[in-house]
Amino acid sequence: MESDAEGLPLDGLGLDFYHLGDNVHEFRHEVFGAEDEAGKTWAANLLHTFKHEGYEMAWEQLLKWRLTVSDSSASKKASADWLLNYVQQRPATIAYTTFRFHGWQIGSGPTESRCKTSTSRLTGRGHRWGSKNAEAVAAHTTLHDSQQWNAYWAIPETKAA
Repeated sequence: MESDAEGLPLDGLGLDFYHLGDNVHEFRHEVFGAEDEAGKTWAANLLHTFKHEGYEMAWEQLLKWRLTVSDSSASKKASADWLLNYVQQRPATIAYTTFRFHGWQIGSGPTESRCKTSTSRLTGRGHRWGSKNAEAVAAHTTLHDSQQWNAYWAIPETKAA
């Protein structure tokens, strides 16, 4: 997979596991209630399935569960349908078993931490950068700090068509 905007090689795009959990728990609050133990157990089991057994198993779990909501109120059914739609639109980005197999992060913590580090180097005392130079300095700093400097420069340059 490659980013069209910058021509940067990417291994994959994923939905941060934390954000999937946020959506599952927001939905749980609406359907089960904030403190309902059955709802907490349901959410924990669903997230465990996504993380350890894969998207397909979790999808099947959601579909079977949705049938049990059919006797509920219209708002609970609408919430269940919202979660189903949310998950159905993101199968490639909720491929946590694949990500973990490759050793890729499923959370955004390392990326967010890296962003803080990169920007702090740009905004340090006495640093004055224009936007183009700031972007270049951030890219070079990140390549260097991630020990990807040599690997990046070994990638052949592609000519624009």
